[in-house]
Amino acid sequence: MKASPTRSIKPLCTGTLLATALALCLAALPAAAPAAPAQADPYIVVLKDDVAHPAVVAHRHEANRGARVGHIYATAIKGYSADLTPGEVKAIRQDPAVDYVERDGTGHVASQVSSLGFKRIFAPSNPALHIDEVDNLNDRINADIAILDTGVAFHKDLNIAGRTDCVTPVAGCSGEGTAVNGHGTHVAGIAAAIDNNLGVIGTAPGARIWGVKVLKDSGEFTEADVLAGINWVAEHSSQIEVVNMSFECIEGWSCSAQAMHEAVAATVEKGVVFVAAAGNRGSDASSTAPAYFPEVLAVASMTDFDGVPGGLGSPSCSNEGVDDFGQDDQLAGYSNFGSVVDIAAPGTCILSTW
Repeated sequence: MKASPTRSIKPLCTGTLLATALALCLAALPAAAPAAPAQADPYIVVLKDDVAHPAVVAHRHEANRGARVGHIYATAIKGYSADLTPGEVKAIRQDPAVDYVERDGTGHVASQVSSLGFKRIFAPSNPALHIDEVDNLNDRINADIAILDTGVAFHKDLNIAGRTDCVTPVAGCSGEGTAVNGHGTHVAGIAAAIDNNLGVIGTAPGARIWGVKVLKDSGEFTEADVLAGINWVAEHSSQIEVVNMSFECIEGWSCSAQAMHEAVAATVEKGVVFVAAAGNRGSDASSTAPAYFPEVLAVASMTDFDGVPGGLGSPSCSNEGVDDFGQDDQLAGYSNFGSVVDIAAPGTCILSTW
């Protein structure tokens, strides 16, 4: 007996109906949202020493791998700063021209207690040292000091030879920038205020000051901008003799500092002396960059209220932070310390050019 045709067609119809219903259900589901674009973060790309033209590599990475290039470094180190996504970092690390890639770090000024009337260094009239409150051009210290800081304002008590800005430009250092923070101008006076009948007298009276703005007006900085400033110094190493860096970042926490360290070491090889604040966190400076770099002269802060030995002086400046000052003629309570510190100098109740 032949099977009924309807029995062979029915399962086929049922399967067709199920497939159609499933397709309609799937078509009714909302489409998946497109993946969010990868977040780009600031990085520093360090190239190998044998790269002849860092700018060429940087622009190649910009064209082929999506890097958004900022500063380009060609003297102190070879490399560039850029905003990169994780995928772009991975691709750039595979380039044989690349030594390493590190996240751009951050830091801030090594703040000091504001002064209301004390000189940093006790400097009475001293004919032998030509400290006599008379600005004799022949007595000015024949040296060039670069202040890597928040900028240096023009001041009648400072011998400013030049200024440049490594923060405002998208790339490199140019122009003069602003100096509204005051920290850099204050440091410049400590270093080299002119021996005249105005204000204070610096450690190297009348030395030529080069203001290199690497810190924002807020007092904060990125390693990328600091590297640009060090690179500028390296380019002018035939003229700049000393660099002051009164700022700090914590290695392994807010910065890596590997590129900064290599840039400083290379510039020291060119004959430039680097001086850095040990930091003002009241802790061991062994992880405070740039103070812990072996090539840097790290300076801690001591309390000296009266400019004479004996430990009998008492504070007469602002009451703010007095409990942190410590005793007269001792290490200041707020100062960093440790084996990386090379020298201590008066750093409490400072009167300077700001």
